[in-house]
Amino acid sequence: MSTQDTPPDALVDVEPVDSPQQPPPTHAAFAEAVEVDLDTTEDSVRSLTASIDPRVMEALRYAGAELRAGVCEQGDDGGVPHQRYVRWFGNYPASPWCAYFVSWCWDNATDRNRRTPWDTPGYVPSVRSWASRHGKLVSRPQTGDVFGVEGEHMGWVWSAGGGNIVTIEGNTSSGCVRSNRRSTSGLWFARIA
Repeated sequence: MSTQDTPPDALVDVEPVDSPQQPPPTHAAFAEAVEVDLDTTEDSVRSLTASIDPRVMEALRYAGAELRAGVCEQGDDGGVPHQRYVRWFGNYPASPWCAYFVSWCWDNATDRNRRTPWDTPGYVPSVRSWASRHGKLVSRPQTGDVFGVEGEHMGWVWSAGGGNIVTIEGNTSSGCVRSNRRSTSGLWFARIA
């Protein structure tokens, strides 16, 4: 059976590797984030992404679809996000899932092999470390980049300009996939493709 034919629950019996657990983000991670309504229709995606890597465009489509679906956790990091994003990569316990959300979008947009180029799909510092080692950190964000708030939280950059970004991010302060406007000050950015 090929990886693409693997049923979604095929990794239920896989034990997680010994990897760091992402701690919950502090309130500071969302201090300046302002929730915005975002048009994530196909036409909107097409107009934003004309000059970016097609894999990134596809990852933004996945992120936009999850935003439109209104995905929210149930309880402490459980429910749909745990089943869809966290368990995609193995039999991991419920945990903060912002990095899993980014990793799930990327993996589904690329080869769907349930792996990421960074070592640990659910750990923000792992993504930043990989980006640093591979020369992917950038100072000026653009559509399709990922952003991070230190090692606490991360998401997708939908658009950038005027010292602000508009994002799609999982595990926001509301426990949902949401779109926020944020100042670029104090954030890191990676162009993963």
